[in-house]
Amino acid sequence: MTPQDEELLAELLLQWEELFERGQDTPASELASDRRDLIAELASRIEIMKTTGWMDDADDENMTDEFSDSAPSPPRRTLNGQFRLDDLIAEGGFAQVFRGHDLKLGRDVAVKMPHPSRVGSTEHFLAEARRVAKFDHSNIVPVFYADIDGETCFIVSKCIEGGSLADRIASGSIAAATAIRWITEIAGALDYAHLQGVIHRDVKPANILIDHEEKALLADFGIAQPAITTGQLAPSFGTLRYMAPEQLRDTADLRSDIYSLAVVLHEALTGKRPYSSDEPNSLRREITQAGPTIAPTIPEPIARVMAKALAKSPHARHASAAAFSRDLHTAWESHRRGVIGPAILPWIIGIGSASGIVALALMLLMRPAGNPPHGPPIGLPAPPKESPDDTKAMPAPQPNEAFALRRRGLAYGRSREFPKAIADLERAIELMPASKELPEELATIYAIRSHERFYGGDFEGSRKDMDAAIRYAPASSSNYRRRAACWFELGEYEKSLADMTDAITRDPKNADLYGLRAIALRKLGRNDEAAQDDSKSKELGR
Repeated sequence: MTPQDEELLAELLLQWEELFERGQDTPASELASDRRDLIAELASRIEIMKTTGWMDDADDENMTDEFSDSAPSPPRRTLNGQFRLDDLIAEGGFAQVFRGHDLKLGRDVAVKMPHPSRVGSTEHFLAEARRVAKFDHSNIVPVFYADIDGETCFIVSKCIEGGSLADRIASGSIAAATAIRWITEIAGALDYAHLQGVIHRDVKPANILIDHEEKALLADFGIAQPAITTGQLAPSFGTLRYMAPEQLRDTADLRSDIYSLAVVLHEALTGKRPYSSDEPNSLRREITQAGPTIAPTIPEPIARVMAKALAKSPHARHASAAAFSRDLHTAWESHRRGVIGPAILPWIIGIGSASGIVALALMLLMRPAGNPPHGPPIGLPAPPKESPDDTKAMPAPQPNEAFALRRRGLAYGRSREFPKAIADLERAIELMPASKELPEELATIYAIRSHERFYGGDFEGSRKDMDAAIRYAPASSSNYRRRAACWFELGEYEKSLADMTDAITRDPKNADLYGLRAIALRKLGRNDEAAQDDSKSKELGR
């Protein structure tokens, strides 16, 4: 089929949709009466539009987004005697998502089921479960279990309590650095999925969840499709407001996901998508013909990267999500250097001493070893070039050589030999008890190990490491926030609340902290106080 035929089909679909919204279901044979060769293809696409119209309904903001608290609670039901369904937290035309509880393992979960109005969905759901279950990436919501109860197929995944990016955008409290970091994290998740041969096809804020560590995770691979190796592109669905132009012609590849992620980035930075209309027909024309308009408030280096990702032709976009992530990181660093002087940079990123910069170099390690980032996290310096192997040539330090112990301890930390790093730094502190820098550096080592244990599921071990981090750096707000996340995962909501309050006491103008404390308050049934914290978070985020 020629490009001209594709354009004609897109126009005919627009005509059909306009008539359909007026109550006229015009047959393909009438719309394409002068192009009999296109009737069969047009009829097929009209059927797809009918069955998937819920995906691109411009009013679906009125639906319940992923993991929101506004949906009504259905009667409780238990699947396979193990998974109790509690609250309905998301619902679309195809599926429902419940907050549930695993009665055997004693943990909260998310349970996804086909909508009662959908039949014959078992194979579709099992295919989704198989796709995601093989993924092993820290920025993709993990699937725990999938099964059939009677005639109902269901998928059980981790319950992410921090809400969605859509919730954060609605609150208007996202700092630019935070938005950039979340988008680069999701770009990493997409790159991983693409390398596994899977295209997501529905990247949007409601499908990006934020956990208690303020990390972004990609959810809902329900309409994802494997890339077809014959050169044909997978049939496409999606949500109209985030779709790439080629998706409206029923084609998609990995560059379509990059386009969608760039639309999400624009919305996260400005609160608005790069289009002037939400009316379906006008929006379709903007996507396929006029193209997006990038807001002038977006910094020029970021706007350049965004413009490339939003190119009408897929061939003009980044070749991979990893390339998009690298360009975005570079652009942000360029912008940041232009507006932030080196003298105040340590305060912007939360460290107020020269030794903190050394500690920050270690924070680059705070990711699971299997999922390295594409470049250092936003706002953090690259680690020193010194290799841990240099320690092999270093003679064993004498007991009074605190400096040598410190140097070797930091090298052990960079190589993730945490017990050795801790032993060396603790001994150095004994030799130099008046040092202010050494306790901060040791606290950082404990925080790094805590992070790795947390994402490995060892919440108790992670909590104990944060106990030590707080002991050595009691003024750090972020240490209390991290321990609060551990208590939350352990079900100790009162202790989580106490730590979040301590974090706020140390950093009372941090909007995110109030939003996170609201989550713990809701778990304890203190909804009025949670609402006050939500209001405070929005006020500070303006």
